[in-house]
Amino acid sequence: MTISKLGLKHGRRMQSRVITQFPVELKLRAEGGNYQKVLGTTISLHEHGISCRLREPIPPHASYAYLSVSAGDQNFDVSGRIMWTNDDRDECGIKLERTTDDWKRFVSATLDSAGSSIALERRRHDPRQSLIPIDIEKRSTDRRFQDLIADPSDSETQKVKKFLRNKATTYTAEMIHRRREWLAELTQTKLNHIAHFSEDPEDFKGKIESPIGVAHVPIGVVGPLKINGEYAHDVFFVPMATTEGALITSYTFGSNIITRSGGVNVKILKDALKSDPTFVFKNSARAQSFVIWIERNFARIKEIAEKTSHHLRLMKAIPKINGRRVILCLHFQTGDAMGMNMAYKATDVLCKMISESVHPEEFWLHSNLTSIKKTTAENFVNGYGKTAMADVTIPRAIVERLNTTPEKMERYFLRTLLGSAQAVLFGISAHMANAMTAIAIACGQDAALVANTHSATITCETTKAGDLYFSAYYPCLFAATVGGGTSFGTARECLEILDCYGNGKSKKLAEIIAAAALAGEISLMTSVVNGTYISAHETCGRNRPRHE
Repeated sequence: MTISKLGLKHGRRMQSRVITQFPVELKLRAEGGNYQKVLGTTISLHEHGISCRLREPIPPHASYAYLSVSAGDQNFDVSGRIMWTNDDRDECGIKLERTTDDWKRFVSATLDSAGSSIALERRRHDPRQSLIPIDIEKRSTDRRFQDLIADPSDSETQKVKKFLRNKATTYTAEMIHRRREWLAELTQTKLNHIAHFSEDPEDFKGKIESPIGVAHVPIGVVGPLKINGEYAHDVFFVPMATTEGALITSYTFGSNIITRSGGVNVKILKDALKSDPTFVFKNSARAQSFVIWIERNFARIKEIAEKTSHHLRLMKAIPKINGRRVILCLHFQTGDAMGMNMAYKATDVLCKMISESVHPEEFWLHSNLTSIKKTTAENFVNGYGKTAMADVTIPRAIVERLNTTPEKMERYFLRTLLGSAQAVLFGISAHMANAMTAIAIACGQDAALVANTHSATITCETTKAGDLYFSAYYPCLFAATVGGGTSFGTARECLEILDCYGNGKSKKLAEIIAAAALAGEISLMTSVVNGTYISAHETCGRNRPRHE
């Protein structure tokens, strides 16, 4: 047993620490279910954790270890999850999950009066630590344990990450409170507002990791909006979450124009969620043979994919060949969920089956062809998710009451085409992203999908009868009414306002999104043409600090 005494510097009270070394044997589960043994010595001990220096690197796949620690003529058998390794993989920290009272007494006997055997001399000092006074003797067991499992070669940032990833921090109000207090102390901030939420903390699970609270975004309601859709056929009041002043007023203005004109017609044209694995073969001839194999075996591929979920349907498998590489574009329908995880799970199963059948040199789950959460010409032209169309004819009398004419509206629209072409826009619109983002946040959708959904194209023209015709084409709409964040707190309530929560409602929600987005286009273009754009924002959107 080697014992040495160290002191703390950097303005803290001197405290002694014990560095304890005992022989240790790790058993790691290897390929094929066998166990690989690695010998070493302990660096530091805790009743809930241990860090070790090893004689050889542990394999990259190892995540759990069975340990035998020898002290004199006594052995202690414990086990736990590997929380960190250094760059050479010859040091590691383990969070113990199976311990005994004998182990706890053994560890306690190795500690000094300060109550820890952490090897502090191996840690790099971070100047930020000195800004946070901490009474070492009053630190909780959990906090001491977090120091133990943190990578000793890492900075304070890495220790923070280890704390946040700790799977032992369950989804309870107490743990969320403790994590928030810890972060407030670390960053010297006050975290008052994010602490207030009405959701059951258990509902955070599967939606976010390391929760500390919630973000509060104001929700307004837009309407009345009359929709003449196949699935949405009624007058709706649409919830939108935003901090942009004048946005709700603008969409309400457009909704009223549409409603007074008899409503907006909406139609879902396509519904296909895509994934895009890529396969690499020895040469182009092998790649061409694979293309033929896909066509001949589609029924088998479809059967295997649909076994992965009762809600999933495989509609197409389109190979796209480029030299010796083939991207297999798979088209799924995923029911009323957004369904990306469902699609990728099926894709992973199919890739493994295909690999065993045709033996490519390699395959990858993603090729980036379908480009989820990215704006691309591929999705703009061929669609992604739900593809929809919306249009409305506004009588001339209504347009003139807005201090403009159909001809002026059309002329302004034509002037914007040049700027849109010069900017090489994927889609010609005024502000589609506003509707897509605000509804997504309010209704528990994946807000990052606005990168796809905002790419829409509008038209504005005068009809032969002298009225004003507006239309919008949406190649990439996403709408979920089950799963993800849809059941979470305010999101469910907002979906219930629209009667869009639950199974069988996703296409209805998509039609509502399409209609609301068109209302915003009509409103913004009208305000630019009749000269009220600036005054509306001055009136409703004066986002100035209070002291001004």
